[in-house]
Amino acid sequence: MIKSIIILIIFLLCGVWAGQHSKTIWRYIERIVIDEPPLYEANNTANTQGFSAVPLITIGWSELLPTEEKQILSRYQQNLPTDLTDQVVLSLQATTDQAYQATLQSTNIVENFLNKAISISGFIVPIDVQENINMTSFFLVPYFGACLHYPPPPPNQLIYVTLPDGMPATDFQMPYTISGILKKDLYEDPLGTSAYSLDLLTVEKFYEQPDNFRMH
Repeated sequence: MIKSIIILIIFLLCGVWAGQHSKTIWRYIERIVIDEPPLYEANNTANTQGFSAVPLITIGWSELLPTEEKQILSRYQQNLPTDLTDQVVLSLQATTDQAYQATLQSTNIVENFLNKAISISGFIVPIDVQENINMTSFFLVPYFGACLHYPPPPPNQLIYVTLPDGMPATDFQMPYTISGILKKDLYEDPLGTSAYSLDLLTVEKFYEQPDNFRMH
C-alpha cells in the first residue's frame, strides 16, 4: 500500500514538472526532430571569412560582466529571499546602495571576448522594423521582457545587432542563438543602452533556457 502511494506521488510530481516545463520540453523535441537552417545568415563575405578563420566560443551572459560588478549584482539578484518582508528590506537596501545603482548603469566590459567569434543565446528586442515587417536592428537580452515589460539590464548585459539585409520579424517570446564577432560599441536607444555590439553571422532558434545571471 505504502509503495503504491509513493509511486503515485512520484507520478504526480513528474506530471507537475512536465507541465511547468512543457514549452522547454517541446522546444527540445523540435531541436532533435527538425533540422532547421538558420533564420538569418549574413551575406557579408568579409564577416563570413573572418568568422570562419577563428574558433567559435560559446559564452553565457555572466561572462560579459566584470568580476567586481558580478559580485555586486549577486547581492540583490541571486538567491533572493522567499519571505515578503525580507524581500522588501532587500529592495530598500538596493535603492540606497550606490555601488549597486552604479553597476546597473555600467558600460564596463570584459575584453577577453572582443574581436572573437562568439555564440550567445537570449531574447530579441526589436529596435528598427521596416514597413515590410523586416527587422534591421535589435538588442539581444538575457531574459524575456527586458527593455519592454521590465527595466533594461545594465549596458554590459545588452548586445546591439544590425541586420543589413533585414530579417522577418519573428516570435519574440522564444529565445534565439546569435553568432558573430563581438565588439566594444556603445549604442543608446530609448529602449536601453548597450556596451557591446556584434558583427552578425547567424540567428538560430534556441531550444533551452538562456544563461540568465539573475537566476544563478
